[in-house]
Amino acid sequence: SLKRPLYHNKNLLVFYSAHQVDTAPITIVLHVNHPLWFGESQLSYYEKVLRKKYDLRGVPIKFIVRSR
Repeated sequence: SLKRPLYHNKNLLVFYSAHQVDTAPITIVLHVNHPLWFGESQLSYYEKVLRKKYDLRGVPIKFIVRSR
């Protein structure tokens, strides 16, 4: 679970859902309110959350960001 909200230029970035669509590399589709605002810093935050929860040391993770 996320502990703090993410913002871009004072606009709340809303994460609706995620699902894994491929395994090599692990590819996860994120459904969000404004896909263009999910840059490297936001995606690295989600990657950090995943790596903390699961043992993904050395495993590449690819994100695809889409609107809801």
